[in-house]
Amino acid sequence: MPLRRSGQDYATWLMLLRKGVTAYGINEPLVKYRVSSNSLSSNKFKSIKQVFDIQTKNESINIVSAAYNTFCFCLYAFKKHFIKGRVKRMD
Repeated sequence: MPLRRSGQDYATWLMLLRKGVTAYGINEPLVKYRVSSNSLSSNKFKSIKQVFDIQTKNESINIVSAAYNTFCFCLYAFKKHFIKGRVKRMD
């Protein structure tokens, strides 16, 4: 696991994926956790910066690609937390 104060889970996933491990996303929550006002996960702007830093420093992704990936991360997070449930799926 990468030695980081925060973002270790994300950095670990990227490291595993780089090594060829296959990962699959699921749309079902498997755990619950509490985020307090002073926790490492409470500040979303810091989380965005962490995503960018991990990609550029740990993964050596170029700045343009890291910026694009971080933008996509933000869009997905917004969709997940604010649009989920408001849009009906058409299966």
